Amino acid sequence: MASSEIPKAFKAWQYKTSGKPSEVLHLIDDYSLPSVQGFPIIVKVHAAALNPVGYKVMSDMPSFVTKRPAVPEQDYSGVVAGGDPSGTNLKVGDEVFGTIPATLQIKNGVGVMAEYCLASPKTCLPKPKNISFAEAAGIGLAGLTAWQSLVDSGKIQAGQRVLINGTTGGVGIFAVQIAKAKGCHVVATCSGEKADFVKQLGADETVDYKQGDLIQTLSQTYGPEDKRFDVVFDTVGVTALYASCDKYVKSTGSFESITADSSSVGALLKDVASMADFKLRPKFLGGKSIPYNFVSLKSEEQGDGLKQLAAWIEEGKLKSIVDSEHSFDRVHDAYAKIISHRAKGKVIVNVV
Repeated sequence: MASSEIPKAFKAWQYKTSGKPSEVLHLIDDYSLPSVQGFPIIVKVHAAALNPVGYKVMSDMPSFVTKRPAVPEQDYSGVVAGGDPSGTNLKVGDEVFGTIPATLQIKNGVGVMAEYCLASPKTCLPKPKNISFAEAAGIGLAGLTAWQSLVDSGKIQAGQRVLINGTTGGVGIFAVQIAKAKGCHVVATCSGEKADFVKQLGADETVDYKQGDLIQTLSQTYGPEDKRFDVVFDTVGVTALYASCDKYVKSTGSFESITADSSSVGALLKDVASMADFKLRPKFLGGKSIPYNFVSLKSEEQGDGLKQLAAWIEEGKLKSIVDSEHSFDRVHDAYAKIISHRAKGKVIVNVV
């Protein structure tokens, strides 16, 4: 395929106002890619993955913060169609996968839920040969978030004990596998009916958060010094986990988190205030000496992490789990699935 074959206008899903995807997201047939510095590669999209941040930006972020009209989502797989891949090991026709940063969407309204998308040489990589386009599309944002939280921030090492709270969503699934690939002992929270699935991912132990009080269970079971954790990774946003972490985390350990309670502005502000209070308050007054690290993904700085994830997938150490696949004209169904919080893995839209 040559660059000249890229149509000047094509189909894309786009929203012009904030609101629920079912209400504001519409399929148009006259979309064209803008020219954005740093994103010279054009990819013919085969599959796009949904992430919670996609519908939250669409629904909650005001127009004075993010550019609209906008095309949603960040994760893609497909084939290099043109643009300028010079300086990379990519060429037109290569199968690729990757992710674009949220800033591209916020500043320029550019996403991947379209027949073609822009890509950065830093995070557009050859697709692992042993997986499908749908599986490849699901790696980017979730895989990199887990990598940055555990490897870059948490600095996990072989032999350490790691607690992962929330393990059946996109990030949690990768987190369990990354921790095991790094040689850690992994304890995962999940509902009892999903315990077998999580153990198949590599978890050594599971804790059913629906059975009794989770904090009490963690404190009693993992309170002894030889059972305590080196790293806790919270993918859900449970303030009480950090409030009680000194009962089951080593004094040399750390607490990594990627989210807070975003059910409302008031709940979010309360969580932020609580964390600040715990960090600033003296220990003898209930403050916490265990570091709390809120991880905000900077995908443009994570090319090496993405390469390692792809390598592990080709080696069979890591799997990209797909919950469901939806056709390009049924995007609203895909959003309904991810918003339901019932997905066990990635929700994928097949563009072709």
